[in-house]
Amino acid sequence: MDERNSRVERPRNEEAEGLLSSKVEVDVDRIIELIQSKLPESQKLISESAGRSQSSSSCCIFPVPQEGLPNSCVLAWSHEPRTVSIGPYHHGKPHLKKMEKHKVRFLNRVIKRTTENNGVGIEHYVKAVKELEAEARASYSEDTTTFNEDDFVAMLVLDGCFVIEMFRAYIGVVPFEADDPFPSMTRLQLRLRDDFLCLDNQIPYLVLQKLFELTQMGSDRLPGESRPSLPLTALHFFNRSRELGRSVYMIYLERSPVHLLDLLRKSYSSSVLPWDTNCILDLLLKAGTRLKSAIEESRLNCFPRTDWDSKQGSISKIPAVSKLEEQARIKLKLNTNARSFLQVEFKRGVIWMPRLELDYRMCAFLVNCVVFEQRWRGEDKSISEYVAFLDCLIDTHEDVARLWDANILRHSFPLHCQVKNFVGRLGKAAACDVAGGYLRDVFAGVNNDFDKHYADPWHVRWAKVSETHFSRYFSAPWKLTSVCAVIILFLLTTIQTIFTIMRYFKKEKTPE
Repeated sequence: MDERNSRVERPRNEEAEGLLSSKVEVDVDRIIELIQSKLPESQKLISESAGRSQSSSSCCIFPVPQEGLPNSCVLAWSHEPRTVSIGPYHHGKPHLKKMEKHKVRFLNRVIKRTTENNGVGIEHYVKAVKELEAEARASYSEDTTTFNEDDFVAMLVLDGCFVIEMFRAYIGVVPFEADDPFPSMTRLQLRLRDDFLCLDNQIPYLVLQKLFELTQMGSDRLPGESRPSLPLTALHFFNRSRELGRSVYMIYLERSPVHLLDLLRKSYSSSVLPWDTNCILDLLLKAGTRLKSAIEESRLNCFPRTDWDSKQGSISKIPAVSKLEEQARIKLKLNTNARSFLQVEFKRGVIWMPRLELDYRMCAFLVNCVVFEQRWRGEDKSISEYVAFLDCLIDTHEDVARLWDANILRHSFPLHCQVKNFVGRLGKAAACDVAGGYLRDVFAGVNNDFDKHYADPWHVRWAKVSETHFSRYFSAPWKLTSVCAVIILFLLTTIQTIFTIMRYFKKEKTPE
């Protein structure tokens, strides 16, 4: 804990020195003083569990452990922001201080715009976030008491407005300034996306939502959309809105996220989890709608549900790709109509899987999601279930090659064996109840077909032959070439022998 405390402590005045250029209208100290001046002088005691209890049901922002997870640069991208600090865990780190001046500049833009158009100033931001302070502190599993109330609220306002303004500027809701360096720095946007999705580089979603509402203009529009919501604005920034369409509203209504990583995670899992329509009905009734009867009549047809009926067979594990294809004739094919890489189906002896682009960014996203799902008390463990499923399919580098040949997997690792190692280590960390998860039917169906295949004695004998002889003689191209050459030589020798025998008998029958 001492290491964490030393990590979040920062100088009060020296931090801003040297960071602000002449183009920045206000400095960090002035912003902090302005925010602190709006805070009530009476100090409210912080509850003992706030920012400390790792077992609290409200904890949703955790540090990414360095033990038991895939190593190399993937882990570094997973737990260490490279450009900007969001929230208390990485606040004040030297390599992230360069972005502090841009945070101030963006906050100044927001204040100027909302004050001129809506009459909403910094005092409104501070008051709104101050009311959420206790709940925001409880979202962090690590100690945040090194920040007093003023500093904690100031950090949430500064970081939250920066994130929201960055979303709006990059997707075109508000323009960049003429001399702004961000539009010409494409790699910077990619790095910001990475940093915004680090599990320990988050601020609570409820803070972002409140600041988004306070800073929204009546003229704000998304391309092809009406008045934008925070989920759609964020997913436009992360390039996920095109695949989702309007279904993101259902994500927001039914399963309100706890931070940005959770929002993107839910954008993938929303296509595979059953909808809880009772929650949506309650929200509609509270809003004063009169659609209850119509929704009740069509609820079974309008909302997709997954069949969780029990099936025969073990569903805790399935064989690897090579065994499925060679021993049970179960094929894996590419599903080109899926909206999420999680949409795995098993139909008539075929596992249909969407393409998974396993580059370093996707690896970091999977690591963060698995760590979050393992420590969070939510019921949705869809990413962990998918990783466990992938770990079952990939047992050797040959399995990776088969998925590559089927266009199901693309990766940026130098070798297939490195993919196997990454999936294997992450799969061990992804503890989940497959029997109650969204892939239950896939596990049960594959195991049923595999068991039926081996229930036939002829299939058992053929599998043994294929496993011993085919894998020995046909596992590599040069082995196949050698076997074919031997077969051709044997056939030619046989033909020559037959002709020699025929010639001999022909001589015997010929009269002298």
